[in-house]
Amino acid sequence: QIAAQRPAVATGKTFGQALTEYLKAKATVWTPSNQAKELGHHRHVFSKSPEFTALPLAAIDPAAKNAAIDVWPVQSRNHRMIGIYIDAVIKFAETGKLRRSGAVVEGKHLEAMDYAAVPAFYARLHEGEQTVAGDALLFLILTGCRAGELIRTGAKAAATWSEIADIDGALTWIIPAARMKAGRVHRVPL
Repeated sequence: QIAAQRPAVATGKTFGQALTEYLKAKATVWTPSNQAKELGHHRHVFSKSPEFTALPLAAIDPAAKNAAIDVWPVQSRNHRMIGIYIDAVIKFAETGKLRRSGAVVEGKHLEAMDYAAVPAFYARLHEGEQTVAGDALLFLILTGCRAGELIRTGAKAAATWSEIADIDGALTWIIPAARMKAGRVHRVPL
């Protein structure tokens, strides 16, 4: 299925070959002072997955991508970034275009719900059909956290039960720094 979706330009080329071409093109975008660091970082990240880099692009499926990601510890920066790097390399192999970093996607911004309406909304949500998404929203309302701190978003991992701790008889959700916007561990009393 995946091979049929890829254009002819990517067919037969290994991920390692595409990575080399991508890094050559990307090096022209990086500042000269940052070039060696970025090249070294990308090479280091993929050196841990030689079986992945040997795969033909047409053979890369979600399972192969997840296996490359899972080489790195869940809370590490490399675990978060390697999926983004893989997507960028594949996109470059298919289109010849580099992914723009820091690009802002314009979208419709929604107004926040009036705080006085939240209790009624919460009650309707709580009374409705129980779904994972609904339960996650209820949890977010109660904790005041961002969705990215609870669910998997992009390269950030989802919350796990191991983050819930009993501290002096009180349950506390300890959110790792890797999932926090501020980059610091955050404790949420439950």
